[in-house]
Amino acid sequence: MSRQTHKTKPSVLIIGAGIGGLTAAIALAQRGFEAHVFERAPALRAAGAGLTVQINAMKVFEALGMAQDVHKGGMVATAGALRDERGRIIAATALGDMAQRWGAPMVGIHRAVLMRILEERAHRHGVHIHTSMAFERFTEDNAGVTAHFESGRHHRGDALIGCDGLWSAVRKSLFGDAPTRYAGYTTWRGIAPRSPKPVFYEDWGPGARFGQVAIAHDQTYWYAVADAPQGAKDGDDVKGELMARFGHWAPDVREVLEATPEAAIMRTDSIDRSPIQTWGRGRVTLLGDAAHPLTPNMGQGACQAIEDALALALALEAHADPSEGLRYYETTRRQRANWFVNQSWGVGRMAHSVKATALRRCRDAIMRWTPQSLMDKTMARIANGGPV
Repeated sequence: MSRQTHKTKPSVLIIGAGIGGLTAAIALAQRGFEAHVFERAPALRAAGAGLTVQINAMKVFEALGMAQDVHKGGMVATAGALRDERGRIIAATALGDMAQRWGAPMVGIHRAVLMRILEERAHRHGVHIHTSMAFERFTEDNAGVTAHFESGRHHRGDALIGCDGLWSAVRKSLFGDAPTRYAGYTTWRGIAPRSPKPVFYEDWGPGARFGQVAIAHDQTYWYAVADAPQGAKDGDDVKGELMARFGHWAPDVREVLEATPEAAIMRTDSIDRSPIQTWGRGRVTLLGDAAHPLTPNMGQGACQAIEDALALALALEAHADPSEGLRYYETTRRQRANWFVNQSWGVGRMAHSVKATALRRCRDAIMRWTPQSLMDKTMARIANGGPV
């Protein structure tokens, strides 16, 4: 049944103004919904350093008319390589050829730049963004759903979407507390003011990895991953500690670390949750990390939230009953999103569980000689299968 049978403009309440929440608001507003985004912080912010908007997510931005803005805001990666810690190539990927084959490039971009693009587009489409609104709970009846906030304020709509991340208050309201999984390693991120090549590198060493990608003509985004106890803290000289861990790796790794201001380095433990089969009930559902948090091993956390956003808007557009639309969205997204959760967890185990030199050489040799057809099949599954 078409949404056109509504006599009034339906409203959707979106909890969380991150990449997924803003993309969902834009997609909904383009389809005639009244989108309200509620953010607990006093202003929109972009935690993190950089990210890769991969082919599948770029195809969504193309469908939303935003791909050109993302291109201008970041750097298209033309090649990719998996290397060992000395910089020797294990496997290479012609990202430029993939872009031609699957219809979109991979773009490295500063998270803050992407957030500015999304915020500007949201305002252009009439999205209502409310800050300093900390979600507390929701109530629901046959006619709608009400979001209640810690300030005592409330807002009513036709559907409510939890886009509030790993520690989602909406998810807790739906299902109560649920355990997280610590992957056994932590991640440092930073941005070096260094003119980069348009190449995405990830280097694998014993119990550690280092990745780098161009996000602007004068910026390289990097991440360093190493085994560590959960909750461990850096000392007073985090840059020195990273140099001790990674400074003897490939020369460009040392150069990137040396060029990065210490104050710009941030650290985050790698945490996800086991996949779940139910994302919502009634007029409420979850999106992005609130529904399916990923470890960062495939660079698909934001990309899957972006896919969710368009799939959600399409589902609500196609169904007059919001509850039916939300269940349809969940059905179309659950298997694919949970596949990424499991795959990302598996990539981390493969990278970090093998530490002995001889075993690492065997692993790297297997990866080096993996048939191109198998790699193409995996890349096709990543690039395709989303809402566009």
